[in-house]
Amino acid sequence: MTFTDSSISSSACSDDSAPARSIAPAPAAQLTDAVARKYAVRVMAHARRYARRLPPHITMGDMISAGMLGLVEGYQRYDASRAETLDAFLDHRIRGAMLDELRRHDPLTRAQRAFVRSAARATRDAERDGGATEEGLATTLGMSVGDLRERAAQAATARAMQATGEGPEADAVPD
Repeated sequence: MTFTDSSISSSACSDDSAPARSIAPAPAAQLTDAVARKYAVRVMAHARRYARRLPPHITMGDMISAGMLGLVEGYQRYDASRAETLDAFLDHRIRGAMLDELRRHDPLTRAQRAFVRSAARATRDAERDGGATEEGLATTLGMSVGDLRERAAQAATARAMQATGEGPEADAVPD
């Protein structure tokens, strides 16, 4: 993939005696600077939307980088023969790349994250209705008190490991 200010060149000449020209990839596989600039605005818009809810260890730059990767990959993989427009396809790819980046930095697995959300929702509901007990939360979540305690401890351990730098991101090169 190439970023250039020039337009996409045509394919090779059919005349063998003509001087050799570089063969450019198919138009769907090449992203020019002008196109990248046009869609960078979309990347920034999506990054700003996610920035409102970012955890402190994820920067806006991380989201923009992930979104630009999603843009490039989406542009290369776009198939005009499908019913989806390029804009809709790229939006989907940009958001997906940003979500993948958030998941990569999340100390919790998807299952643990879903548990934390459902437990928080159940706790809010129980507190609004008069008070939350372990037994009540376990019943609401459809599990035993022991399972509730175990899953809560796993989530707390994963978060603590991330906070101390011992989690999956501990070996990552710092910015």
